[in-house]
Amino acid sequence: MAEAEDLHGLIARQHSRIDALEKQLNIRPAEAEDVDLPAAEYARNFCVTIAVCVYVCAFQGICAFTLGGREGNASQIMHLFWPICWTMLFALIFGALDSSAAGRRAVQLMRVFACSQVVLAPLLYLEYPREAVYQIFARGVDAIFYPWISRVMADVLVKQGSLTAKAELYTNRALKVLGFQILLVVTAIAPGVDGRSTYPRIFAAEAFSITLVFGWVFLIAIFDVCAVNSRAATKLRLTCLQAAALVSTGLLMLSGLACYVVIGQKSPPRRPAFIVIYTMAFCWFACLVFVGRLVVVARRAPVASTSVKPVDALGSLDLP
Repeated sequence: MAEAEDLHGLIARQHSRIDALEKQLNIRPAEAEDVDLPAAEYARNFCVTIAVCVYVCAFQGICAFTLGGREGNASQIMHLFWPICWTMLFALIFGALDSSAAGRRAVQLMRVFACSQVVLAPLLYLEYPREAVYQIFARGVDAIFYPWISRVMADVLVKQGSLTAKAELYTNRALKVLGFQILLVVTAIAPGVDGRSTYPRIFAAEAFSITLVFGWVFLIAIFDVCAVNSRAATKLRLTCLQAAALVSTGLLMLSGLACYVVIGQKSPPRRPAFIVIYTMAFCWFACLVFVGRLVVVARRAPVASTSVKPVDALGSLDLP
């Protein structure tokens, strides 16, 4: 009995040391990883996201008829916050994987915002009928595609488990994207905003910013949801669909960077500007086709992710 009591005390001391070490290294217990949290845990995140989305939608409607129109100063500042809305919406969906209720509400919020863009975005282009028609088509694609693919991706990621670790990982990545977008906003506004003369520079920053967030989501779909092996990608050992999805995503982000460099000049050349804009639009549509098809295949036969790993003792290497 004395030996048993000594052994019990030794085990208790070892458990206390393990608990202290887990707290020190910020490791969550395995049994706490897949707890379904209530939506109230993300109430403040929803409030901030809704506030930014309402600001963008309100100024889209106002600037369509006053305040200098699409090229006015108020409209230009609003354009810079439009990509941030998408980043915050995606961050809500993938950062709330450990709360099914919050995830459903985040998808609904994205659907409402995307549907509002079908009406509000074309109003800014009433002077250009072709551009207005394109805005109706493109924003309609957004309203259909992104809520659908976000819901499917979240379902596959939930089936893979380790929800808390993944939610933290995606939140950290979203904050990095958001931080870079805020940097773009500051660098675009710092030289000053002066109507038509500065509109190309603002448009270039907006285009690069939106390709960052969409590219980030497409990379989640490719490597985390569809479990494309990164080592196989570096060795070019991919299927045709995987290669097409990865190449189109890379070209989308490169075209956004080219748009930022070319159109962001003080006097952007007209012909190269049109080339990079249409290239970016083509790459975006290609991403929708290839990445969407890849996600459909992953939904039918979900497999364990090879990119997202639970946080280990030394923290996970975040190399998207």
